[in-house]
Amino acid sequence: MSVDIERLNSIFCGDKASLNQFIKAYIDSSNKLLLDIELEANKMDFEAIRIHIHTLKGSSGNSGMVSVYDMALKLDKANEEKNVEKLFLIINDIRDALYKISEKFA
Repeated sequence: MSVDIERLNSIFCGDKASLNQFIKAYIDSSNKLLLDIELEANKMDFEAIRIHIHTLKGSSGNSGMVSVYDMALKLDKANEEKNVEKLFLIINDIRDALYKISEKFA
């Protein structure tokens, strides 16, 4: 699990309370996006999935969540390939990474 701590510190100027609040919001919104992706995958709506992945990549990249961003790139590729099975596997990996991030900042 890779998090760019320097990036987060530059955003929050070392304010740990704000950082922890942000991490919680980031994890909650990312888990919601993953759920939305799963729902759209069950419907085979690859355009809707693409939009959700784009949001996940943006929020992860901008906030220094390097490992989640990298996995979101893989998610994007699986979506382009219309590989639903791979989508679900990567989603599980992202959930694991989000859990590790939450543990690190608990």
